Amino acid sequence: MSSKLCPALLALLPLLYLATPVQAAPSFLCTGKLSPVETAICTDPLLAEADMQLAARYRAALEADPASKAALGNAQRAWLKSRNQACSSEGLNACLLKQYQQRLAELRAAPEEESGANDYAIRLRTGGTVYFNQVLLTCNADSVQLAFPDPNLPMSILANTLQGRGTLSTAWADCPLASGQTIRVKTGNGSPAQAYGRCGAAPETRLSVWVDQRKAIAGLAYAETCNEPLLKTMTLRPDGTDYCVLPSAADSSLLNDAPGQAGNDGCKHIRFSSDAPIDQDEYPTQGSAQPVLGSLSLISSNAQLKPLCERLVAANTRYPLNVPAEVKTPVWQALKVPKPNEGDDVTLSTRGEVEQARFDLDNSGQVGTVYRLEQDNHYFDGSVLAREQPGILTTPFDPHAPDEARAKGVLAFVYQHALVLFEGGKTYLLLDPANRAKDILLVKPTAEGTEEVCVMRRLGETF
Repeated sequence: MSSKLCPALLALLPLLYLATPVQAAPSFLCTGKLSPVETAICTDPLLAEADMQLAARYRAALEADPASKAALGNAQRAWLKSRNQACSSEGLNACLLKQYQQRLAELRAAPEEESGANDYAIRLRTGGTVYFNQVLLTCNADSVQLAFPDPNLPMSILANTLQGRGTLSTAWADCPLASGQTIRVKTGNGSPAQAYGRCGAAPETRLSVWVDQRKAIAGLAYAETCNEPLLKTMTLRPDGTDYCVLPSAADSSLLNDAPGQAGNDGCKHIRFSSDAPIDQDEYPTQGSAQPVLGSLSLISSNAQLKPLCERLVAANTRYPLNVPAEVKTPVWQALKVPKPNEGDDVTLSTRGEVEQARFDLDNSGQVGTVYRLEQDNHYFDGSVLAREQPGILTTPFDPHAPDEARAKGVLAFVYQHALVLFEGGKTYLLLDPANRAKDILLVKPTAEGTEEVCVMRRLGETF
């Protein structure tokens, strides 16, 4: 592929809806004799969009720093060469996606990309297109067109999400219309996605729309768990929208309360009101204090331990969850143990290694050895704690049946990871949910189970 990224080619080819599949175009012409890499980029919508985004970012970097033109050009040519050499025919598309992801991370964001630490944001030009969260968005002079392509495509590599399981962020794009009005489309998970859970614990995906800073659509579901699509297309105009539901999704419970007046063709029309107030949450007044996405708030607490809960809240403004430095925690040591055969029941020895420390696990006044196992696989994503007793390391348990596990001396938490801390001579567990939309709990373990001490909640994106 030519190393020249021509500005004239930065506009995407028009998208044809209805009978014609949605297809984005890269930053170069897909004509003539193409290399295998060029062919892959021309035929894969996500690769084409990644190439277009990289071209725009490279051009913006040149405009922002003309003095570094030679260095930027050399770096871009070197990247193109390494991209072609790094990716073979086997797994070509996946390899190219990774190469583009790395290069996009290296180049500074374009001036029009209002990128933050917690979301992916872009201001499009007329004719511009972006793909994120299973939505292909095209910015036209008088409308915004949304299409929902093949749900088997991977989630967009262009969405800058937080690391780890789940995300508190979303992806959004602004489209300035010829009328001077601006339409914003924000997409994301109804509750942050989990890496594991066999789809049963996965969330639906939703979108919200603002017209001139006034919310017009709030949290409309467009994909279910496991990414099953609900919508086909949507056209957004300043005065309203038309969106069409897939026939296969007509009976989805997520669309029971979907807004709009239904037609006979499986589509709905929503008329927008221009009288709605400006959304201060989405568009805060300049200079006003803005809450930090991912920070904690205290929902409820035990009166006696409220100071501890408040310290935990103050110490956590970003993921991952942590315990304040002045709060004591166990000193864990790794212990190698015989690893059971593949396919055997889950035990503390499942990984061939556990951690051990000495403390009073159940606040009974008896200090002893406590074993800890951390898991993050499809079957079990969470923590296990158990006091030392004969055979405990090889005792089988079902993490999804915590009461039965506790009867065997095993304290299991599914979709929660337990951080152990000490306060006032007592042991407490800070339960960090794998799904970041879920509440964070501080509990006190006892011989009978756990007692809730306080509930904390992360500040997430508003839809």
